Amino acid sequence: MKPSIRILAILLAALLQIFSETAGATQKNAPKTAAPARLRNSCAPIYLNGTAPNLRNRNMAVKSRELCLDHAAIMYSGISHTPLWAAEHLTREMVAQAEHPVLTDDIKNERGPVAAGNPEYKFNDNSPYEIGYMAPPEDMPTVRAQRQCYTLANLIPVSRVSNAGIWKPVESAVREYVKNDGELYVVTGALFINGSSRFLKERFLVPSHLYKVVFDPLKNRGAAYLIRNEPGTVLQVVGIGQIEKMAGIEFFPGLPDASKQELLKLPKPKIRN
Repeated sequence: MKPSIRILAILLAALLQIFSETAGATQKNAPKTAAPARLRNSCAPIYLNGTAPNLRNRNMAVKSRELCLDHAAIMYSGISHTPLWAAEHLTREMVAQAEHPVLTDDIKNERGPVAAGNPEYKFNDNSPYEIGYMAPPEDMPTVRAQRQCYTLANLIPVSRVSNAGIWKPVESAVREYVKNDGELYVVTGALFINGSSRFLKERFLVPSHLYKVVFDPLKNRGAAYLIRNEPGTVLQVVGIGQIEKMAGIEFFPGLPDASKQELLKLPKPKIRN
């Protein structure tokens, strides 16, 4: 080997050694972060007949992405920085296994199309809003599924008063129905109407309403809980057809109109004053 080539080889080896040591030190000293939740490749098993809700309002589809968790599917909006909806297929066995939910405020930033950087997501204690989760961790049957719910893509600003007093009881009532009757397909979502354009933390768009659509495949009928996202709201129960018109979403594509118009008798939530 010529002297000049030998010298270059020695220099290259030295540089590689320095890079390796620097990278190793950086990795050793880097802050530890939770690994992102591993997600399923398809949401089809969660949807009624394997078909996702259809966004009839094409403006809503802009910058929206589907996120498939183990037991929930989320349609995340890059405009509102909230989920547009979250779908679940609740069964009696699933709800029974979810009796002891994992409660934590650790929120993961999912990598990929719903990545949101690392925003300051906690709302001020004096804010009328608090963090809510479109797909409730309390519905999930495994620790892994519960932890997957604590993601920015599942976060929604909800009224502190109505969340504790009405919305949590609605979630409990749906689980109670499933325990007694066996199965429900559920789509929980947010409406942004009546000029709702307020952002929290200059990021999260505050919804004007929250809804939870449920469909019982054994009884072939469904209904929806609906509230305003504000203190003093009154809980309403409406038909699937009515909430579809309000939301601009076909929740269960292929479902006959008769099934949408015939109201399922829903349990009355134990509202807290």
